[in-house]
Amino acid sequence: MCAGAELPFTIYWRALRPLTLSYTVFVHLVDSQGRTWGQADSQPANGGFPTTCWPVGPLVVDERWIEIPPDAPPGQYYLEIGMYDFSTMKRLGGEGQEPSQYSLGPFQVLPPGARGQPSSGGAGAPRC
Repeated sequence: MCAGAELPFTIYWRALRPLTLSYTVFVHLVDSQGRTWGQADSQPANGGFPTTCWPVGPLVVDERWIEIPPDAPPGQYYLEIGMYDFSTMKRLGGEGQEPSQYSLGPFQVLPPGARGQPSSGGAGAPRC
């Protein structure tokens, strides 16, 4: 991915018990030093499927994207993902437990207009 591009991704959630709060999903774009370069917070499914409506058991598909800022320096980045209660700003986690958060990555961010790595299909190097 290149700086200035949008990074699409899908989160698959599963409720293990009924949820009584409508949680907000956070996604932070973080570099290898832990600096946050972007964030995309919103209700699941772009507000279309609040957690209080989730059935117990089946997967909930949450398609998202986050913009990689044009001034993000090249390097390795991660997505940090979790949920919080918007009314209190408290992150989801059990009573007396640390907040739940998941880190995905690393993935490489290239400068705007850089040539990417050759694809596995042998089609050549994509241009950002």
